[in-house]
Amino acid sequence: MMKEEFEALTNFPVMPNEYRDIEAKYTRNLFGNCDKTEFCKLWVENGGIKDVLQARKDGKIELPFVRRYTNTELMNIVVEKAKESGEYEKAGKILDYFLPEKYKVTKLTDYEFDFHAIADFGGSEGIYLDCWLKGDCDSSGNDYCKMGTFKTLNDDLESMKIMAELGGILNFCLSRFVNQNIKCFTPDEGLKQQAMYEAARQLDSYLLSEKYQELLDKGKSGNLTAEESAALQSEIEEIERKLPNRGKYEPTPDREVELEADQGEEM
Repeated sequence: MMKEEFEALTNFPVMPNEYRDIEAKYTRNLFGNCDKTEFCKLWVENGGIKDVLQARKDGKIELPFVRRYTNTELMNIVVEKAKESGEYEKAGKILDYFLPEKYKVTKLTDYEFDFHAIADFGGSEGIYLDCWLKGDCDSSGNDYCKMGTFKTLNDDLESMKIMAELGGILNFCLSRFVNQNIKCFTPDEGLKQQAMYEAARQLDSYLLSEKYQELLDKGKSGNLTAEESAALQSEIEEIERKLPNRGKYEPTPDREVELEADQGEEM
């Protein structure tokens, strides 16, 4: 049985490590010598979904792949975003060069940073725009990460204003990109906490769904007094308010986070 088949038969997405455990049970004939359709049915009926959600809630989670960007990659992306916006054109006309950081390349695994860009006269002719990140970029304790340098050979006031304006444009584009792809810059521990919170939410929904079905079955028994029937109906309506799909549990897919640079919203 393939992972995709299991998910289709149970309507429940699982992570690779979770499926390895499930597949082992299937191979060992946990529910007897049954085919995959029957196995999946029995797995659900015997609390398989509840057990997986409880394990996730308890922190037994294998995080999905998350696309991480280096400072060099992010700087190049930000420049492309600035060009796409049309705001880069004025600076582009006077620039001599742009050099993204290539000597100290850092993988960015935290979003607790601010972008800084300072336009100033350098040691040689012209005006430089130095760019860096200040704050927690990789949970290493280092609060500085160089991003790149822009240079124009011009040294007049108008050029200084253009270079300073470019710094603001880059800041805007970087902030927009990071916010649109925030999972890519969220620390592993933060991703784990998010996954645990989502598992707890799903588990609550699943348990409510089970309770809802129990109440419906109880109502069908016909052995209730008028008072008991009214109380039962009140419980059913309360669950329906919490689960709009009439008490039906619908799992949230655990999709792999694999964002490419061009997948953010357009500027």
